[in-house]
Amino acid sequence: MSAALKIENLHAGYGKLPILNGVNLSVEAESITALIGPNGAGKSTVLKAVFGLTGWRKGRISFEGEELSRLPTHEIIRHGVCFVHQGRNIFPTLSVQENLELGAYIRANEASLVSDLERVYELFPALKKKRLDTAKSLSGGQQQMLGLGRALMLHPKMLLLDEPSLGLAPKILREIFEKIGYINELGTTILLVEQNVQEALEYSDKVFILREGRVEFEGTPKEVLASDVLKKAYLGR
Repeated sequence: MSAALKIENLHAGYGKLPILNGVNLSVEAESITALIGPNGAGKSTVLKAVFGLTGWRKGRISFEGEELSRLPTHEIIRHGVCFVHQGRNIFPTLSVQENLELGAYIRANEASLVSDLERVYELFPALKKKRLDTAKSLSGGQQQMLGLGRALMLHPKMLLLDEPSLGLAPKILREIFEKIGYINELGTTILLVEQNVQEALEYSDKVFILREGRVEFEGTPKEVLASDVLKKAYLGR
């Protein structure tokens, strides 16, 4: 497979605070790639940098051969990249259906909106039952489903997922990851930041381990488990 997303020598942060110090990674088309590592390693900053939400120092980010490095976020979305933020980032006072409809705000073809809503409801039946309820009335797992569903309304080529398991009970966590796996099987490339290492390794094709703003390891989940790299990354030894 060819690389859908390529990040080269990325230095980025917030204001004058540097977070990433020369990150290099690639995500193959139609794969699930996981970013794991200790808190403060810069994992979420990688996603935000791809989505145009950080300050720039140097480096290059390209998607399907097109450079994204200096594009505003709305143009990055038009290239087919969508970001599901940590904590869901839904519109709490709007209904479930209104949240989903807002996900299609840059779409030119409004005629397909109904069929796309049905596609999301088929994937997440719990949302269909709650479609007229406010988003704030949903459980944490349902809000995560809503965040994913809203992103899918844009027909993304690639999803950036930041901590999709955050705050979820084990049963719901498993359901969310099964849905992520299914979305990937339909052809969507996924770059996943996740603190739940077990789930990340189970569902990913490739893993990058970040520590102190740099990539310390890259390989398959089997290669991660066969080494002591996790102990070094999380315990510093």
